This record gives sequence, structure tokens and C-alpha cells, in this order.
Amino acid sequence: SKGRTTLGLLLEDGLIARVFACQAVYTLGITAYYEYYPLWLVERVQLGGFGIGVVTALQCALMTAASLTCHRWLPATQGAKGALRRSALVALLTGLLLSSLSLALPWAGVGVVVALGLPLALYNAVLPAWLSERFAHHGQGRVMGLLSTIFCLSNVLSAVWGSLVSLNDVGLVMLVAGGCCAVAAWGLRAL
Repeated sequence: SKGRTTLGLLLEDGLIARVFACQAVYTLGITAYYEYYPLWLVERVQLGGFGIGVVTALQCALMTAASLTCHRWLPATQGAKGALRRSALVALLTGLLLSSLSLALPWAGVGVVVALGLPLALYNAVLPAWLSERFAHHGQGRVMGLLSTIFCLSNVLSAVWGSLVSLNDVGLVMLVAGGCCAVAAWGLRAL
């Protein structure tokens, strides 16, 4: 596998291409959420910097707790079918929670923002670890580099489309972000 580019690996291995396409769609939704939930908190709940910081700290605390205890819920040897199924389920939960922000009452939405820490942490505990194991023969640097590249590109794309959509309604950004996660869940389940 030496001498081949990461793009060459994607074109050569159909499974890699499909899994990473699902990852790209999921990440597009997640980066939109990360970029625009503070704006959602400002517009819908009228929180300032301190309030946004508190909500973010609570979400991060939940993410940390989930990361520390996820080994109890997610077996170490889960195989492709188990990893993809769990990832799909968590992506769907993320999509539903994100979409609910478009309609949520302000303070209920704050609870949703904090609760999103759980599926975000669980997804990151399952799919990237499985990708790292499953495609290790292509080189860990290539696999992790592709994940990082997808995240960076998704960040740029979500900033562009999110800025246009948020001019109309930040809740619509959350709805589209949730839709991205649901589409990724469907794609992962199909694999």
C-alpha cells in the first residue's frame, strides 16, 4: 500500500469510500451544530457569553462521562456489523436531537444541547475506532488523516451553507444538520 495516495485508496476500496461518505455527511451535520448552537442559544434563549459557557461546560462534562464509561455499553470486539449498527443508531439519535432544536422551546432546547454530549461522545468512541482497526493495513496515518480532512472540509462547507441559512432561521440550520446525521445513519445501516 506504500506509494498510493489516500484518494487512490478511496477509489480502490469501495467499502472505504462508502463508510467515509457516510462519515462526511454525518460530520457535515455535526460541524454545523458546533458552529451554530451558540447562535441558537443567543437567538432562542437570549444567553450571553457566560450562559453559553455554562451550557457548553455541562455538555462537555456529559461527553467526558460518556467517554469514560462507554466501554461498559460498547464491547471492545464489535466487528463491522456491530460497529456500523451502533454508529447508525447513535447518528440517528443525534439527528433526532438536532432536528428537535428547530422546534424546541427555549429552555427545553438547552437540555437538548447538553444531552447531545452523549451521542456525540458515543459515536466518536465507535466509528473512528472501528475504522482505525478495520483499515489499519492502509496505514493509521492515512485513515486518521482522511478523518481529519473530512472534518476540516465539513467545517468549511457547514460554515458556508449555515451562514446563508441562519440569516433566515438558526433553527433551520439545526433541522438540516439533523437531516445530515439521519442520512448518514441510513447509509451506515445500509452497509
